Amino acid sequence: MNGPIRAVLFDYGETLVRDWPSVGKSRPEPGVHATLRRLAPDYRLAIAALDGTPADAVREDLARLGLAGLIATVCSAAGTTPPSPTAAVERALAELGVGPAEAVLITGREPATAFPGLRQLHYGSGHFWGDRLRKKMGFRDPLLTSFDDLPATLARLATGEPGPRSWQSAARLGGLLLGFALGTATVLYLWQREEADLGAAGAERTDSNDSRSNQP
Repeated sequence: MNGPIRAVLFDYGETLVRDWPSVGKSRPEPGVHATLRRLAPDYRLAIAALDGTPADAVREDLARLGLAGLIATVCSAAGTTPPSPTAAVERALAELGVGPAEAVLITGREPATAFPGLRQLHYGSGHFWGDRLRKKMGFRDPLLTSFDDLPATLARLATGEPGPRSWQSAARLGGLLLGFALGTATVLYLWQREEADLGAAGAERTDSNDSRSNQP
C-alpha cells in the first residue's frame, strides 16, 4: 500500500522513549529530537499510547524531555477496559483530521490488533522489544532500526519503494528457498538411485533363479 502520508503516529513507551512508564526517568530513543524536528514541517505528529497510559502523563513527560512543542496531539487507550490500542489510534486520527490511509503508525511493541488501512513500521533498536521483534520475525529485520532513517523510510512508504532491508529480507528468503530446493532435489536423486539399485538387484536374483530352474 502506498500513497501520500500526512500524519505520523508514534506509540510512546519502548518507541519514542525507553524506561517508560518510570515517570521522570524515561529517556528518548537516539535521534528522536532531531528526527521530530525534521518531520514537523511536513507531517502532523501525534502520540497514540497503545498501552493505555493516561494522555496527561505522556504530555508531562514530553514537556520534561523538550518534545511537547513538536507533537500536535496526544491520545491514549486509557478509559477502555481492557486498554484498546484501536481506540488510541482512532482518537489520534480523528484529532488530526486524517484517514488511516494517510497515516503511518510507528511502534516498538507488538500490537494485538490490526489497524485496517493504516501503514505500520515496527521499531527495534536492540533493546528488549527490538530483540523480541527480531526473534518474532525470524530472518527478517525490523523495518526501522534508527530514527535517523525515518524521513527516508516515510518517503519510500509513500511511493511504495522497498527499503534496503526489504531487499535483504528478500535475498535471505531466496537463499532459504534455493537451499530447500537443492536439498529436496538431492533427496529425490538419492531415493531414485536407491530404487534403481534395488530394482537391478531384484532383476539379478530373478535371472539367477530362472537359470537354476532351467538346468536339467
